[in-house]
Amino acid sequence: MNTTLLMQLLQNMNDPNYTHETHEEGAHLPPPFDMLLTIRPMLPPREQRMIDVMIKVQELRILIDEMQNEI
Repeated sequence: MNTTLLMQLLQNMNDPNYTHETHEEGAHLPPPFDMLLTIRPMLPPREQRMIDVMIKVQELRILIDEMQNEI
């Protein structure tokens, strides 16, 4: 991980004014997906899209597991 990126993440976590809308949306995601959602805004657009895809796949897995448990 890039040192600058890590420093930005740590600074944002310590900033009381830091609010990220999608972070609240991803509160239901298990680690490491919650962390990916947190660092997403600091990444270039291509990496952001890759994280979006990974999170959507994880959400689909969660939904499939819930559906299978209902049967």
